Amino acid sequence: MMLVTFDTKYNRLVLTSILRDTKVPNPKGNDTKMNLLYKHYGIDGVTQVLEKQLALDISGTVLINYENVKLLIDALGGVTVNLTSQEASYLKRVEGEYYQHPLHEGDCFLNGAQALAYMRCRQLDSDFGRTDRQAKVLSALLNGAKEIDLSLALDVANTLSHVYVTNLTPVQVADAVRNVLHLRGGEFRKFTIPAEGTFKYGEVRGSSVLVANMEKNRELLYEFLGIPDPAQSALPEGVIEKPETDEEGRS
Repeated sequence: MMLVTFDTKYNRLVLTSILRDTKVPNPKGNDTKMNLLYKHYGIDGVTQVLEKQLALDISGTVLINYENVKLLIDALGGVTVNLTSQEASYLKRVEGEYYQHPLHEGDCFLNGAQALAYMRCRQLDSDFGRTDRQAKVLSALLNGAKEIDLSLALDVANTLSHVYVTNLTPVQVADAVRNVLHLRGGEFRKFTIPAEGTFKYGEVRGSSVLVANMEKNRELLYEFLGIPDPAQSALPEGVIEKPETDEEGRS
């Protein structure tokens, strides 16, 4: 799960990864984790919770499954990613390599299937490492698209419109494509929720979760973006907002 920010003010694209095991309240106020939130409440439930937890206004959503990630990357001509020796060995084992593009430590060309396996990998480290790999692939796709003009980019978006689900209108999709092309020469930055030092490990109904200080993560996110935190500016000076509780009195 990724929150993408088109930051035209500072000419950068910011990717915020929300870890799948992060504990959040579901729309009914009961504790769950992000991946189960999506499973039971869909993308609308995820959007509703993130907007409330992070004081955000999410402009739109795009949903794509694993198999279609392969199609999308292949349609963009593949991607070149800098691999560690361990990552190269892992990809050889789980996906295989091709004669024209051997896998090794350093810059390697990956097709859609290899890139997907790379982005899904967490056996080498953790879910935090996996989000780093996802960001590396997206950054490399962005940098590798420098030869793609607006006409070709819109053609790819239209041709592959059947591989993703979005609540954006065709005009909004076109605007998003224009923003990406405009920002591809700028900075690519990554943020992770929960941020380092803002969480502990816990359980919800026997399932392992990351218990994050979401207020602190919200503050750090807005600091990272370089814009005022609306959740703080909305409160009168000296007033502390009382947290909501469920039927059992839990915050």
